[in-house]
Amino acid sequence: MRSLVLVVLALTITSCSSSRVDPVATDPCGRRVAEAADAITIREQVALLDEAIYLCGYLSTFTPEVEANSGVLNIPIADFVRRRCELSPIDGTRAAPMCTEVAVAE
Repeated sequence: MRSLVLVVLALTITSCSSSRVDPVATDPCGRRVAEAADAITIREQVALLDEAIYLCGYLSTFTPEVEANSGVLNIPIADFVRRRCELSPIDGTRAAPMCTEVAVAE
């Protein structure tokens, strides 16, 4: 009987653990956009998106992350990025490759 309890316990523990890794947990770009989507204040959301611009690097990486978190932006993504590339207090954000991409797209 005791061994049956141990087997059931072992199966319960192993069935609760997952070998799948959530991409948001391992991807700093996606994680930062998801945090921005959960932000309570607009100021906090903008600060997190500034970091995401830097972490994502390119518009092709940033755009799907923003689109996956519906409601995070209520303006076109390129317009938001263009503004943040000009106004962000973070040097890395202003120097992100996507800042060049949106400037060229104007």
